[in-house]
Amino acid sequence: MAKNRKNTNPSLAEKIYKAGRLIEDVILKVNMVKGEIIDYKRQTLMNLEAEGARIYWDAIRQVLPEEFCFSGRETRGAKDPFNVMLNFGYQTILFPEVWKAVSYAGLDMYAGYLHADRPGKPSLVLDLMEEFRQQVVDRAIIGLVTKNMVKPKEVFVENEKEKRLGKEVVKKLLEVFQNRLDTPIMFNGKKAPIKNFIYSQARAIVRFLLREKDYIPFSLGW
Repeated sequence: MAKNRKNTNPSLAEKIYKAGRLIEDVILKVNMVKGEIIDYKRQTLMNLEAEGARIYWDAIRQVLPEEFCFSGRETRGAKDPFNVMLNFGYQTILFPEVWKAVSYAGLDMYAGYLHADRPGKPSLVLDLMEEFRQQVVDRAIIGLVTKNMVKPKEVFVENEKEKRLGKEVVKKLLEVFQNRLDTPIMFNGKKAPIKNFIYSQARAIVRFLLREKDYIPFSLGW
């Protein structure tokens, strides 16, 4: 995003570059965390994740048009257009896809690593989702917004009972998410649609648990 704005908005580009460098610092801190039992290190890792997320969403805020009134990430109870579209993407598109991948791999979707085990909480699904949120959902919605394909006033339909996403916006979101899932990318020496890697990552967890192979998290440049 910084590279795309280097000529048109140098000041903003530098802020985004700085955010990237700060997140790289967080990654270094994560790599320095050592321990044998996740329960002893989970809070440390979650705090670092929160630090990285704060930097990330603040950078996204500066890229979005002001009319979207995005001040930061909100999950439950979000009312601004951008957060509502993010939540729709995570819950409607990404969560079911990762759920299927974990299920097909024969894994216990309630036994997570970073997300703590709680009754009824699909912790492993939430863990694996983290690898794909930015590439499948964030990137798709940011593209729609910054290219002016979705405007704030078009996002919601309001009536006496509720405020919900309009049909046209839902149609655009579903289309852009599906296109993103079908987009071929290179990861770990292989080329395939992003959707395929969701399933291969679930199988990679199995190989890791069987001590056959180290687990390499899915990571992709913007």
